[in-house]
Amino acid sequence: MSTNPRVDEGDAKLQSWDQAEPLFKDWLVRTAAAQYGHQLKADRSRVYSLLFGIPLVVLSTFVGTSVFASVNHSPSNGLKWLVGGVSVAAAALGSVQTFLGYAQLSERHRVAAIRYANLRREVQQAIAAQDFGPATDIRREMDKIGQAGPQIGDKTWRRSLDWVRTRELSGVPMYPEADSTLTR
Repeated sequence: MSTNPRVDEGDAKLQSWDQAEPLFKDWLVRTAAAQYGHQLKADRSRVYSLLFGIPLVVLSTFVGTSVFASVNHSPSNGLKWLVGGVSVAAAALGSVQTFLGYAQLSERHRVAAIRYANLRREVQQAIAAQDFGPATDIRREMDKIGQAGPQIGDKTWRRSLDWVRTRELSGVPMYPEADSTLTR
């Protein structure tokens, strides 16, 4: 076991910064890609939530207004059927929105992105200081975030990893918050 108390048996092979540097650089790319992937998924889930939520509000408002307007007079059968159909559509849309849970999923991805951003900064700090002591803590935190957060899927992971690696090789900032031209 290493003489560094923060390096456990799983990281015991790390005896010098020269051995640890490739691992930390890989972690830097992976945490940046995971952050970006979760940001993409959070944004996409939010859009889906709005695509279901806005029509739901409009339909519910129409039904409520129609019912209130019909209090003073007897509506025609056609209007009754129209309002009834719109009411059923609104209820179905609300059920689908609740079942799919896009708002909650968006929030979970947002939290995972923030956690990966924090971890990425820790990796950057370790690289800048050439300190491999926090390797065990960083590895454990990566595992913890990965297990607790929602999955981003292979397609989003590959897109995120390509995005980060392209920027890393070209010298463009590879961190999502540093790139103001980021297109999602």
